[in-house]
Amino acid sequence: MITFTCTTSKRINLFKKMMLSFYYTCLDMDLISDFIVIDDGSSEEDVVTMKKLFPKIRYLNNSIGGQLESIKILMKNVKTDYIFHTEDDWNFLIQDHYIKKSFEVMKTDERIKQVTLRLWKCMYIKHDDIEYRMHVFSPMDYKTEWDIIKLNDCTIGGLTLNPGIIHFPTMKKCFEGLNQKSKEDRTWDRIIAKRFWDMGYRRANLNVEYIEHTGEGLSSRYPNKDLEKYGK
Repeated sequence: MITFTCTTSKRINLFKKMMLSFYYTCLDMDLISDFIVIDDGSSEEDVVTMKKLFPKIRYLNNSIGGQLESIKILMKNVKTDYIFHTEDDWNFLIQDHYIKKSFEVMKTDERIKQVTLRLWKCMYIKHDDIEYRMHVFSPMDYKTEWDIIKLNDCTIGGLTLNPGIIHFPTMKKCFEGLNQKSKEDRTWDRIIAKRFWDMGYRRANLNVEYIEHTGEGLSSRYPNKDLEKYGK
């Protein structure tokens, strides 16, 4: 069994769309034993609405603020060896057994400790009838090699918070000792990604585009955000 985990922050419309799309498309609900959502800064009214719409979810509150703090609180509440993690700004597109398929990918290579639903055009692997993309860390110059970088995620070390399953004990090792410099700080996500890679673990991506990103630039990290549109 696995735990569904999600971070959300003042974007109730995105959260609702994400959850509804997940409920509609995921054909592996029988594998999920617990649903945990950590909220950072949403109004009391919005939290009440979320609880009414999705009563099976266990809601936690991040009173300190910041995504790293939210992840730390989530990790203290997970009891399973695997999680399916997502953020509030994703839309699930295709109805399928994508969690079971992710576990099938993991079985092909013991180094794989994460499988995401985001399609990147990195190394193609076919193992019997199982197809996927294997992430390869290869830092490149954004100015001169953007045409390559935009098609794959080679500049990221490995572990990502994009939707997918993660081996939870491995994730905890990658987060050990980390602290955020401020609520807006995201330098830590590069650190966990590099730690993951350096420890010899690998991430795979399913070979189908199961998701789309709906909230680019719409978080507290961006000064010109439009939270009125997406928060209500």
